[in-house]
Amino acid sequence: MQPAMSSQQHTPIQVAKPDRPLVYESAVDMWLLFLVFLGPAVATVFGGYAFWKGNAGDASTLFLIAAAALAVTLAFMMPCRYTILKDSLSIRCGVIVYQIPLADIDGATLSATLLSGPALSLKRVEIRTKRKSHIVSPKDRAAFIEHLLAAAGEAKRQEDSKQSGHRTRLTARRV
Repeated sequence: MQPAMSSQQHTPIQVAKPDRPLVYESAVDMWLLFLVFLGPAVATVFGGYAFWKGNAGDASTLFLIAAAALAVTLAFMMPCRYTILKDSLSIRCGVIVYQIPLADIDGATLSATLLSGPALSLKRVEIRTKRKSHIVSPKDRAAFIEHLLAAAGEAKRQEDSKQSGHRTRLTARRV
């Protein structure tokens, strides 16, 4: 992506280059971060209290629980991003990574669903495919939807032209 200046405004707009992937970071709700870090923080506070009271064994257990909970949480949360590639949408949220072929995407709409998905905000986008819906939460939802639907449309056109070309070749061989 390359920033360009809009002629009407002095704010940069993003111009997509077809040979480069478009990466959208996930939006993050502060209340979600609070909830995620609340457990490890409480365990750490109780561990500190146990240490202060002279229970080093209990304190170290609580500190280890807090560290493990934080490590597992971060492993499944960071980084959280969505990358529009030439032929697919790559969704990554921590150690979970999967791809959706662009030709399979039927639509994308703004959403505020509570359904589970690789999204760190309730300001979400629902991506509909032939088989299921996927929930994501890019920071710039409007630009993400615009770029995703344009890329999906192009992928469908390419797939259709490949299929019609393949049929033509098969027909030509039979004659």
